Amino acid sequence: MLRELGADGLEGAATEGIGHALVTTASAKGIGVAAPTASASLRALVAYEASRAGELLAEGGPLIASVHGRLRLLLAGFVGGGRAALAAVTDAGYDVLPGPPRPTKPRLLREVGAALRGER
Repeated sequence: MLRELGADGLEGAATEGIGHALVTTASAKGIGVAAPTASASLRALVAYEASRAGELLAEGGPLIASVHGRLRLLLAGFVGGGRAALAAVTDAGYDVLPGPPRPTKPRLLREVGAALRGER
């Protein structure tokens, strides 16, 4: 994965005239650059967008109930996967800069099961 570092993130390096640099995450860790963290305003924005996404995913429940077979499984996987991803973002405190928050497999399975049962 590539990270964009501003000149302030490259303290001690020759950065005169450089606005930013792209480095791999492994390289950044190797030279002691800390993982970035989101500001309060960015976290608030991610929380707002996550809330909107949750509302849209909630609309998938009636759709899942209205279909059968493979389509029902596919829709439940989409809705459950989305809910699990949102839970991971929430668990990360809406800080997505260190890396994408990933749901655990048990959480993913629980959410897909809940979507199939029509819960939430």
